[in-house]
Amino acid sequence: MIELRNVSFSAYDEETSQNNYILKEINLNIYKREFVVILGKNGSGKSTLVKHFNGVLIPTSGDVVADGINTKDEDKFCEIRQKIGMVFQNPDNQIVSSVVEEDVAFGLENLGIPRREMVSLVDNALKCVGMYDFKKSSPNMLSGGQKQRIAIAGVLAMNPECIVFDEPTSMLDPEGRKEVVDTIQNLKKGNGTTIVLITHNIEEIFCADRVIIMDSGRIVSEVTPYEILLDKNYMRMLGLKATQSIDLFYKLAGRGINLPFLTADEDKCADMIVEFLEEKKCR
Repeated sequence: MIELRNVSFSAYDEETSQNNYILKEINLNIYKREFVVILGKNGSGKSTLVKHFNGVLIPTSGDVVADGINTKDEDKFCEIRQKIGMVFQNPDNQIVSSVVEEDVAFGLENLGIPRREMVSLVDNALKCVGMYDFKKSSPNMLSGGQKQRIAIAGVLAMNPECIVFDEPTSMLDPEGRKEVVDTIQNLKKGNGTTIVLITHNIEEIFCADRVIIMDSGRIVSEVTPYEILLDKNYMRMLGLKATQSIDLFYKLAGRGINLPFLTADEDKCADMIVEFLEEKKCR
């Protein structure tokens, strides 16, 4: 789906009058239908990396190939960005219209999609993110989580094969965060969309197939979500805070009580503990 070959990227630093390398010799493949999470401290190069996926940034050296198209091919920019959509931190920066359905249709209008087809694509995208009932509403009247779902619908209407999410929940309250996380997970399950997610929230990595860890502009490790959650050194290095359920899992394991699997979902954690106690009682 996306291939990076020895990609480096530098930006000119006016203070030092030198080129500062933000990415250094990145080699990476993102495969179709995969859910990849990218983790790393602030300044590690995560956002710079994903902006290369659809040609927002062009590598200083090396190549990025998106679904067979080199992002250096300027004639193919529109085609690349149809295949790979991006959703950013602040939904207000992506909302351009005063009516929800018009905002979702914005990208389609730029492509010259016929009106009848456009209406169908917009309605399907809004239904997919659970916002169809708000199609006539003003985005200004929506919550942060709802706005972010509208931003996702705007990308989804373009029918991309891959959607890149750059910390889409960082500005949301817990309820809004859950709305957006549920939407992302449903996209993976229902549409088979390739998902790339940058996050700092530990709850958001559980559904990933693979986690890429970045530091100082390089990929330093590729692991599974559980390898991170079961290793406190990873947690400490990445500045991740354990949820109550994960913290409880650690404490129980320290006392020889091993639950069947690790989860950030408190209800699932409670169900596992109840099941464990019932089994113990029956012995």
